[in-house]
Amino acid sequence: MPARAQLIWEHGARVKFHYTEHEYAAMLLAEQVFRVPTEPGSAGHGLYVTTVQPRAMPDEKLLDLLFARGRPAIAIEGVVVLRDDAFSWRRYAHRSYVHDASPGEVLDLSLALVGVGIRRRGNWLWSDGIYLPPA
Repeated sequence: MPARAQLIWEHGARVKFHYTEHEYAAMLLAEQVFRVPTEPGSAGHGLYVTTVQPRAMPDEKLLDLLFARGRPAIAIEGVVVLRDDAFSWRRYAHRSYVHDASPGEVLDLSLALVGVGIRRRGNWLWSDGIYLPPA
């Protein structure tokens, strides 16, 4: 049986994950920019990420960790995978980080974006760049 291709973080690559709705993840992949929301998040304005890998914990626990409850599961049906060294990250909670930025600021993701994942019917579908070829 041939070896399974590994997700880059399973091979030791250091990445961070920005969970979002699946359509937004696809848009970020296509546009390669992130527009900082005008409404602040729990730690102010910026790009929010986590070290929690897809499938690492139940949806309810991930929603609690990222959003302090209140959001539907669709809020984590997409994930944007970013290089860990792409931005200056400030830790603001357990396994949660933010790159501080001004409201409305446009962040260039072209060198930071590894790829995206979209969850459909419980299965993650990944863009190019997420897998390492089997050894």
